[in-house]
Amino acid sequence: MNDQRTINIPKFPFLIGDFTLVAITIMLILNMEKPLTPTVVLLSIVGFGLAALIGLVPYLLEFFALVKLNQIRTLAEGFKKLQQLDTVANTIHAATTQWLGVHDLAQQSLQAAKDVTEQITREAQAFRELIQKINDSEKNLLKLEVEKLHRAQADWVQVMIGIFDHIYALYKAAVRSGRPELIDQLTKFQSACRDLALRIGLVPVEADRGDLFDPNQHAPADPNVKPEIGTPILETIATGYIFQNRLIRPVIVKIQTPPEETQSQQLSPSEAQNAKWHLSEFTEPSIDNNKTDSNF
Repeated sequence: MNDQRTINIPKFPFLIGDFTLVAITIMLILNMEKPLTPTVVLLSIVGFGLAALIGLVPYLLEFFALVKLNQIRTLAEGFKKLQQLDTVANTIHAATTQWLGVHDLAQQSLQAAKDVTEQITREAQAFRELIQKINDSEKNLLKLEVEKLHRAQADWVQVMIGIFDHIYALYKAAVRSGRPELIDQLTKFQSACRDLALRIGLVPVEADRGDLFDPNQHAPADPNVKPEIGTPILETIATGYIFQNRLIRPVIVKIQTPPEETQSQQLSPSEAQNAKWHLSEFTEPSIDNNKTDSNF
């Protein structure tokens, strides 16, 4: 308190300046014509503001001086405390002793944490084994369901192929009959059925007259005939089928033969039955369950 009383800034000069600015501003307002212009109002505001600021200056200076004095006092007290090295040394020694006790407690806590960690690890391992068993069971169940779906797919594809074979046989019979109306109706009917089958990925394939024989795409109607690659094709006996970009049955075709073999190509009843059997062995689609997954 004694230090604060010694800090006394003279306020008389500031008060004179304050009153002078206020008086000048008031005289300016009174001597101006009414109403006052914006410039006069702005000057009046500036004058009063400066007067207020001048009145606050001595008090602000006293405040800053007191703050500085308190800082100096705080530094002096801190310097005195730093000189008490013995007390600090004793405090450090006591803190070291306490730290050793804390270290022992920390070792005990660490050992307890290790025990808890080992227990959690064992429980986690048991839980992983349980989850693995559940996953294996679900995988086996899903594998069984997929196999069922594959078998069902093979069945309905086989049914579709049988239906299309009958439709193609009707179409060929209409062509042989030579009746344009019947041919046109069966052609449209066959095209509509093939468009529907295309939505599920089943595409019938035919070979045109004059196409060259390719063993990767064609098969002879007579299984005893081994045509050479590039032999001209006379006609399609039964359409081949592509299911989801895989050939599941080649096109059954009749191969063009030399004139001297034409008579030998006339099928006897037993040979016709043999050709029918050869066609039936291509009827069932060979859908590999292991390869079908990539097509769905």
